[in-house]
Amino acid sequence: MASEDLFLRSDTEKGETSPDLRLRSEADKESSSSSSSSISISSSSSSSSLSISSSSSSSSSSSLSSSSSSVSSSSSSSSLSSSSSCSNDPEIDYTRGDYEVLPLNDANLETSFTCPEYYDVQIDDNIYVSQLANNENVIFLFKRQNDNNTDNITIDWIGKTDLSPITSTVYLQIYNQDLASWETKDSDNTTLADIEFILTSTISINVEDYYDVSYWVAWRVYQGV
Repeated sequence: MASEDLFLRSDTEKGETSPDLRLRSEADKESSSSSSSSISISSSSSSSSLSISSSSSSSSSSSLSSSSSSVSSSSSSSSLSSSSSCSNDPEIDYTRGDYEVLPLNDANLETSFTCPEYYDVQIDDNIYVSQLANNENVIFLFKRQNDNNTDNITIDWIGKTDLSPITSTVYLQIYNQDLASWETKDSDNTTLADIEFILTSTISINVEDYYDVSYWVAWRVYQGV
């Protein structure tokens, strides 16, 4: 396998107006309402490996990099972002890793985001967090807690990889708590290597199936071997 970088990133929400819990990678730069709460995650990397925070030029490795991702709700709570309290923010939890077999559940991955990495994925600014893998799946897992289980869920992700999705598809998935399984909501198999692209999805039906008992939502982006 050629080496790859998948860059996942998330911009902060700047006044989201839609009544959604948003899991997304880029901020709404034209929004005007301040009534929603938002979450943002972003990461990036210029490495040529399958990673969020490391790089490799080896032909047997791949790199997935995160530039930005965010989650917001339609509730009247104040705006939240990953920069407010870094990795100690009790309402966000980002992890990453490389796995031979994709995890079946939404348990945290092997490597937690560091404080600087939370900042790195806060906005769409070409700063990335990367995850390196050698002939394994590279995965970013993002979790955000809402204050209810009725808000719609919108996911927007911006990233790139140095292994073209034409060669290895990049997937966006959300965890269905009711079925205890991952569901693919979007994918890319047409973008060239090292070119940013967006994965997006909106869930407005049976949204309660995607919240756990504490109102956490989990989603992931991964590129396979």
